[in-house]
Amino acid sequence: MHYFFRTCALLSCLLYVPLIQATPTIINVQYGSFVPNYSTQFERQLRFKQVPRADKAVLTTLTALGLRQQNIDWLNSRIYDLSSPEQLKKRVMDILVDQYDLADNQTKYTLQGLMQFIKKSTFGHRILMPLDPDITRLNPRLNPRLKGKWRILLKSGKHTNSITIMGNVFNPGIYQWHNFKSARFYLNDTDNMDNVNTEVTVIQPDGKIETHLVKQEGILHFQDIAPGAILYVPFSFISSSLHPLNTMEDPNQLIIELLRNRIR
Repeated sequence: MHYFFRTCALLSCLLYVPLIQATPTIINVQYGSFVPNYSTQFERQLRFKQVPRADKAVLTTLTALGLRQQNIDWLNSRIYDLSSPEQLKKRVMDILVDQYDLADNQTKYTLQGLMQFIKKSTFGHRILMPLDPDITRLNPRLNPRLKGKWRILLKSGKHTNSITIMGNVFNPGIYQWHNFKSARFYLNDTDNMDNVNTEVTVIQPDGKIETHLVKQEGILHFQDIAPGAILYVPFSFISSSLHPLNTMEDPNQLIIELLRNRIR
């Protein structure tokens, strides 16, 4: 008899399985001006019980904020995966602090400018994909399901008219964008050619990374720069005996990747 009751109790425990609710998709949406300066006009958190595809998430967001597609500068809009913590900032800062101790006075000055910029900036895990639903809905590869926690920055429709110059330069900052002008033009125009060798890195607003030559002239070598882009002039880093791992891989590439993932 006791065995019978124990068996019944065990079966009842096995049959009673508590319902585990799936984690909803949570999207924090901000609409405003993020390039070059961060200014939010609207902010909303949306929850989806069913995992949405990117186009549905964006269209739902526009409806919730009372916006239309033509209100958005899609090229400068971005999406970040908040489920993946950003860990690159500390590593880059450790490298820059180490290099600062080894550098000459001129390089200390340019390093300090970059360190201050990175220190006050916020970074995330940016997903390099278009957000315009007219593009994403036509291609399943560009229209993934957004599971977990996300942040979408929708850039207001007023066109960005600036570029940012960073890195080994004496005059870093935000400058006026000009149509059909090269990296060479921007660096000369802002007195930032002193430490340039033969090329610089351009981070286009869609996250694409390009190498632009600055010593060649002529139409055959012209490479366009979109409004909202970042021009990065690389450093010549010194091998550190105290921290050899810091320069085992090119720190410039780590800095470029960090800048590409900047939120504000």
